[in-house]
Order: sequence, then C-alpha cells, then structure tokens
Amino acid sequence: MATNYQITLDSQEIMPLLRIEPERPGPLLVIVPSIFGIGPDVIAFANTFAQAGALVYVLDSFWREHPGALRIPADTPLALERMRRVDPKKVLDDLMSAVAQGQKEDLCNGFTLLLGICFGGKFVLQGAQGKSIHGVATWHGASLIPVLDAVVQNQIDVQMDFGESDPLIPMSEVEEIRLRLRPYKDRIQIRSHPGAGHGFSHIDTMKYRQDASQAAKKGVLDLIARYRMK
Repeated sequence: MATNYQITLDSQEIMPLLRIEPERPGPLLVIVPSIFGIGPDVIAFANTFAQAGALVYVLDSFWREHPGALRIPADTPLALERMRRVDPKKVLDDLMSAVAQGQKEDLCNGFTLLLGICFGGKFVLQGAQGKSIHGVATWHGASLIPVLDAVVQNQIDVQMDFGESDPLIPMSEVEEIRLRLRPYKDRIQIRSHPGAGHGFSHIDTMKYRQDASQAAKKGVLDLIARYRMK
C-alpha cells in the first residue's frame, strides 16, 4: 500500500515522501523522479517494485520550492523553473537521509538500491558514493558523465537505459559512458533503445515507448530479485 510518509531531517525540516511496503523484508529502493515529480507513472512503477519485494521510497525533490506532481508536457515551464530553483546539494542530502531512514526499517533486508529518472539520474550516481549502496539504475538520465566515478570505485551493480533519439542525451554521450564503464561490464548493463526519445518511461504521454520502458523496468526488477535473495 502506498502511503504518505515523513522524515525529520537533521535541520529539523519535515521531508515528505511516498512509501510503499513489500509483503516481507527486501531491499530498500529509493526513487528520485524527473522534474515532473511523483506522477501516476512513477506511482505505477513504484507499486510494481514493491510487489516484486522492495521497500520503496519515492522522493519529491521539489518539496521546498513547489511540491507535487506536474502534468507532462503541459507544465514543462513550471517544471523547468523549479529545477532551476532547487539546490542540488539539498536534493542529494534528502536522498541520503531517505536511505539512512529506510535502512533502519525492519522491512529492509540490509541492501539498498537507487533509481534515478531523468533529473534524478545524476543524484543516484552521486548517492552511490555511499558504501551502503548495492545497485543503481537510471532511466534517460542526463549529466551522468561527471558523476560516474562512484560506480567505478564502489563496484556496484548498474542498469542504465537511454533513448537513441533523445535530443538531450546524444548517443555520443551514451557511447562515452559505455567506454568509461567498459572495464566493469560484468556488473553493468547499458541499453539504448531505437526510436525512443527523452522521457520514454512517462506512461500515458506522447513520450512513452513501451519497449524501452519495459526493458528499463525489467532492469530494476532484476536488481530487486538479486538483492531480495541474498
């Protein structure tokens, strides 16, 4: 069941998030959504991941600036504006606070996974610098190259999905990521999807591509299965 949840931060701010319980203890999965927030598509994926055995936390990265889900694509100007206003350090701090809280729960089996969608991609890679992170996934994640070091240093499992027709993430950037991570390919999966553009996971929008979205979802399900059984 999806429930609204709150975490008291070290700053004494009260951070809201969406929390979904699995039937039994499993890996913690913390999701950092796109600039459009916790929309119906994100909730649907989160429910699927909880049903697969993960304790799921979903962050609202913009709860200080302009909280809530925005419509795709109608609210794009507002989504871009709040992205410009948000403090990236606070987003990363919020992510790590959620990780720390989730790891204390009895429903967490000791393993932690992160999923970053678009805007959220760079934050989950930065969050992977924590020694307690075991796997990360990114869906059409932008600005990933400067934050790849954590993946290399901590030898974590990685699932990345990109659209081959994404104007914001050219294939030259995807190929550079592949090149940088090639020495670690035994634990890293990088998929690019023909015909898919940016936002291919946004269900019920013109951006949605079922084949790419299903492959990306399967990548996260594979991580959950791996760490549910350990």
